[in-house]
Amino acid sequence: MALEKNELFRRWVIPRIGNFITYVPGDFRLVKKWYGAKGTYKECLMYPSNVFVPIALTDVERNIITVMVGNSADPSNNHKEILYQLTRLKDQEFKVVCPLSYGDAQYAEEITAIGRCLFGERFIPLRDFIPYQDYVKVLSEIDIAVFAHRRQQGMGNIITLLGLGKKSICGMMLHHGIC
Repeated sequence: MALEKNELFRRWVIPRIGNFITYVPGDFRLVKKWYGAKGTYKECLMYPSNVFVPIALTDVERNIITVMVGNSADPSNNHKEILYQLTRLKDQEFKVVCPLSYGDAQYAEEITAIGRCLFGERFIPLRDFIPYQDYVKVLSEIDIAVFAHRRQQGMGNIITLLGLGKKSICGMMLHHGIC
């Protein structure tokens, strides 16, 4: 019932909005398609982290692959789905880094417990905020990042990882035609 009210409200309000500010032009295309928006698109960066700034990092020789799963303690990251999929790689030696420093604290606890159960000490939950430079250092050590959102999310992480030359996997978004 509430969804119907929200949708009716959107269908009435959105066509009357004069300007749409977003980082992703596809968002504006969708609002035009779904709601008949007639306003003007205005690009913005949203967050300073959405601009890659090259940084000097020291190369460290590593002999284990590091996989990053998700970007926050939000269920929309679909952590469980990805963690269980990763268990299928039992013959591979890798560790899993999982940013959980913001979002739903109870969900972060649940994902930490599942990750530790599945991967033991190879599961590294990032539960506390760390300084930005330290976080970029963590990102620099990532070999593969898996983002299984079914919506736009984690742009700052993705931009930084790509800027660092990493492989980003859109995961579930590939199945929905978004990536």
